[in-house]
Amino acid sequence: MTNLLGILMMVGLWIGCGGDSPTGDEKKELLTWTTTYNDGSVKEEYQYYHHPDNNRRIKDGWYNSYHENGEYWEIGTYKDDKKEGTWSEYDETGNIINEDIYREGSCVESCDWRKTFGDGWGHSVQQTVDGGFIVTGFDRVFVLLLKTDGQGIEQWRKTFGDGWGHSVQQTVDGGFIVTGNDGNSDLLLLKTDGQGIQQWRKTFGDGYGDSVQQTVDGGFIVTGYDGDDEGVLLLKTDGQGIEQWRKIFGDGWGHSVQQTVDGGFIVTGYDGDDDGDVLLFKTDGQGIEQWRQTFGDGSGYSGQQTVDGGFVVTGNDGNSDLLLLKTDGQGIEQWRQTFGDGYGNSVQQTVDGGFIVTGEKDNGSNVSLLKTDGQGNEEWRKTLKDGWFGSVQQTVDGGFIVTGRDDGGLLLLKTDELGTI
Repeated sequence: MTNLLGILMMVGLWIGCGGDSPTGDEKKELLTWTTTYNDGSVKEEYQYYHHPDNNRRIKDGWYNSYHENGEYWEIGTYKDDKKEGTWSEYDETGNIINEDIYREGSCVESCDWRKTFGDGWGHSVQQTVDGGFIVTGFDRVFVLLLKTDGQGIEQWRKTFGDGWGHSVQQTVDGGFIVTGNDGNSDLLLLKTDGQGIQQWRKTFGDGYGDSVQQTVDGGFIVTGYDGDDEGVLLLKTDGQGIEQWRKIFGDGWGHSVQQTVDGGFIVTGYDGDDDGDVLLFKTDGQGIEQWRQTFGDGSGYSGQQTVDGGFVVTGNDGNSDLLLLKTDGQGIEQWRQTFGDGYGNSVQQTVDGGFIVTGEKDNGSNVSLLKTDGQGNEEWRKTLKDGWFGSVQQTVDGGFIVTGRDDGGLLLLKTDELGTI
């Protein structure tokens, strides 16, 4: 049935075009371009014409791509190099798994999708200035950096030797900064250009980098774990990754860092000195501690300054429940909510003043995407069986992008504003 659909589309479009398409008073001669897999089977084929000025191929007409077993992967139409009309995606057994509608290259209806990218895990995702997405994690055993367009179509991927990527951010020059650990269990910080080409790479001794952010001075701030001092690490570098200062804040682990509006830093993590408590502490711009709060047994995995100047934290509490708590600007607890067995890996304040959280539930057998109002009251929750969600961000269209892992490998998932997949 799938093959018949593709044949009918091709025949219908060819008859409709007559092999040509008008541009003003001229006709465009439509040709067919084909790429193949190593065994010679067709991977991709589409109609195109040559640009009259530079001879570049301009897609125009039908487009088909295929899985290695010959089943259709994607079927659609281009008009002057822009997607147009209905685009359908199929799995390797011929079942349709996604269908979107485009106008002049922009998705206008049913624009949610789910992609997997081979064996690996996605730990951190961010929407990029071009509307696509950047993901870091690991590919089997290698530090991975993966770039997609706005529909989750892979544009490029880079690996950087043994290790894990834990956190990624696009930098002001259009490149990317990644922290994690390398194959020697050293804390890793690496910078790439906008195509993922490594510009520099630094290691900082035994440890792990869990979170990185570019600072207003063009440098970088990292939190994680210092294996030599066995404590919470806060590390500041210049724009070339040269260490400017480092601070250790007792036994524990820093999982999340953000520069605050006053130029200081807020760190969320785990306090090993205090019987394993959820930790939130604030420093000035030189890493000097200003205040420190703990919130009972558990761990904080993600934190963010909120628009009211306070802070929100997600993680798990002493009962192994998924925790969401809100503080004022001095770290004084204002409210807390728990959501049953599980833990939160990532939190962000949403444009409506509420919060989006992702993490695990039910002893890790399911993963959850949870939306609350500004007081932490649940508005909706979506659950995916047999997976892991590492990071979530609200996208410019009001939906959400999530990375993690499912049984197919590294997962990238785009939802609408209600979490619909």
